[in-house]
Amino acid sequence: MKKIFFFLMATIGLLFASCSNDEEKDWISVDYSKDLVGIWTTIEGGYAEALVIDANGNILSTGVNKLDYWEDVKGKVTLNNNKMTMTFEDNDNFEGRFEIIPGETLVLVDEKNGERDVYRYCAKNITDELQGTWASLTTFYSSENEVFFYNYNEDGHMYYTCLYDDEDTLIASTPAPYKVIGDLVFEYYEMYEEDSLANPYMATRMNIESRRNSELRDVLTMNYSFCYGEDLIEGSSAYYRLMDELNVVGRTYDYEKSHVTNVEGTNEDFDLMGYTFNFSKIDNAMFKDMLMGVKFSVEFPSEDSIQFNCRYNGVPMNMKAPIEVGGRTMTVKMSERNAAYRDVELFAIQDAYDTKFRMIMKREAFVNFFTNMCIAIMAKEGKLDKNDKEAVDSYFTRIDGAIDCINVGFVMNR
Repeated sequence: MKKIFFFLMATIGLLFASCSNDEEKDWISVDYSKDLVGIWTTIEGGYAEALVIDANGNILSTGVNKLDYWEDVKGKVTLNNNKMTMTFEDNDNFEGRFEIIPGETLVLVDEKNGERDVYRYCAKNITDELQGTWASLTTFYSSENEVFFYNYNEDGHMYYTCLYDDEDTLIASTPAPYKVIGDLVFEYYEMYEEDSLANPYMATRMNIESRRNSELRDVLTMNYSFCYGEDLIEGSSAYYRLMDELNVVGRTYDYEKSHVTNVEGTNEDFDLMGYTFNFSKIDNAMFKDMLMGVKFSVEFPSEDSIQFNCRYNGVPMNMKAPIEVGGRTMTVKMSERNAAYRDVELFAIQDAYDTKFRMIMKREAFVNFFTNMCIAIMAKEGKLDKNDKEAVDSYFTRIDGAIDCINVGFVMNR
């Protein structure tokens, strides 16, 4: 009897299993309505959207799709087993299946065309973490020979500045309003308003890692996906957080490494501290070998002065000069130290946790910086009289003529 009973139960089980398999696409046994509550974002294929869902099934949708932009469009979500229906005031509705991993991902599958959109759960808006100043991470020149700075202000506006390879000044954008929903940032660029191929609204997914690795560095990754006409443009870029204003008084920073890019010059040799430089074939290693060898460092005795330090032939050397600071620009007033020298206008960057200080020099700044060092050493060795204006000017002219273009970044470690 037991064998017959188990056989009957197994048969019934198979019958129910068969029915279950037929209907499994239309049935789930868990009520996920509470798990939908929160912020969900997606960005892919030129489409970006943020859904904010409350406990009553109310939705607010903000998004970008090619040339379209919508903001805080109200809607309602209802669930029926594993089917979801979202109805909106603008009649751009959704009906289809959903798959959810609570607190992680939500997949919406349109029943009409089978398209899948994957949304990521966001525990909160990243507004507070995003606000501040960020600079290009990979090198000083994230796009070939350029460095970008992004400022996200508390007043709801952002702007960016760029140091292009062929410019000696920062080129600033006009302030653009931005809105943060979860990890998506929507920005409006008025300059694209008249461009029939571009949407003036841009959506970017931001990921912020606080105090990453031993350098105590906040890293911001921007992931973008947008359309320009028929072209889909996707990619990512990384930035690190800066101090909003320099705070370097009383600090000393030792040379760590250099970034030399976009360099062209004549095939002519120049000697500095026992090292030979030729700007037709110079690279990072030449600067690193020399500056590490002479233990180059900078310090800031006061808010209006800088001091360059090194050792030459085993003897400590230093050169102190007044500075003027305005935004990211620092002017080292070398001419006030001695009329033989020329002022150096550089770009100064300090990491948010003050682990590093960076000096970026464009062509004119580097010519003056390099020539000032050469003149100081030659004067110390008795090879040049700093009071001989004609000889000094001639040496400046020689180096200026040898360097067609150059961008140099010095990374200093505290």
